Amino acid sequence: MQMDNSIIKEEELIKLASGIKLVKAHIKISGSYAMLDLSPLEFLNFCKANNIQTVFYEYLMYEKEKYIISDEIIKNYTNNANEYNFCKKWVDEHNLYLQSFDFTEPEAMLIAASFENMVVSYSKSNKWLPEEIKVADDALIDFMESHEDELIEFYKSDDDLTVDNNPYKELENVLLSDKKFRQCTNAPARHVYFKDFIRKDKNKKFLLLFRAARTSSEKEYRLANLFDQIYNEYRNNCYKTKTLLGDPLPNE
Repeated sequence: MQMDNSIIKEEELIKLASGIKLVKAHIKISGSYAMLDLSPLEFLNFCKANNIQTVFYEYLMYEKEKYIISDEIIKNYTNNANEYNFCKKWVDEHNLYLQSFDFTEPEAMLIAASFENMVVSYSKSNKWLPEEIKVADDALIDFMESHEDELIEFYKSDDDLTVDNNPYKELENVLLSDKKFRQCTNAPARHVYFKDFIRKDKNKKFLLLFRAARTSSEKEYRLANLFDQIYNEYRNNCYKTKTLLGDPLPNE
């Protein structure tokens, strides 16, 4: 017996439609139409009674693959083995939890037919997947954002600087205290400096400034732009304080 909130299965629909040509297709209704407040059986009986010989139908399904977090996705969002292993443990539990859902259960269905120069239709929706279940990338991002304190520990070392727990200020201090960075007066020089900087494990924590970025390359791109921003601010402050480019700013 069908539950009140469930959707009739395709096999049962085909049986009920005996004598009617059922066509499975993507349905996009436009123009004049009527949404009939009938059950699927009542709708099909209406079609039979009015000599409607062809009925179109469509089932919408949750795509399980969109919710499974693959190993490739984990690697795309993590930057070292410790961070990968930390996320992988949660991902395995998350993917196992998804196995408890029946993804063969439709999310929605739609039946439509032509009747007296208009479209008559029936639809039913059953949003059975919990709202907290998000597509793979979003689910992993949410997990990493909610565990940022733990993840940041994988990048810390004894000589890390901490300034009021502000990672942007920490990065600014690290860069402006380095004479090599202060001497990067043009974009190509800063690009070379950045590539050397980000290769060091202790500096990868600054990629966490861009946790919302979808890929590692996008994080690095944004961080490189931040280097340019910090340098431009440094250059403007040099002009204001009459400091030579390459020298530390006063009181630093």
